[in-house]
Amino acid sequence: MLHDLAPQLFNGLVLGAFYAIVALGLSLIMNLTGTINMAHGSFMTLAGYLAYSLVLRGTSFWFALLAAPLIAVIVGVAGGGGRGGAGEPPPPVFISVE
Repeated sequence: MLHDLAPQLFNGLVLGAFYAIVALGLSLIMNLTGTINMAHGSFMTLAGYLAYSLVLRGTSFWFALLAAPLIAVIVGVAGGGGRGGAGEPPPPVFISVE
């Protein structure tokens, strides 16, 4: 039982760090734009699924860990995440909860 403690603590710390990074990203987007952007979580899920799929197809874990977020960013920018500039209002497809 005691020999399982260290891996479980490590897994808990990694999961907690992941939750903290997602929460910080959501907080940053909310404070900068004033809108709740639920796509942030969707792209995190996409990156996780891509990493899992790459590992299942036989690629290296480390390659999948680096490639999956980059692919998710490319999908986000191609889908319109890079639209708009400073001072421009958000596109009308945004839904804000105030």
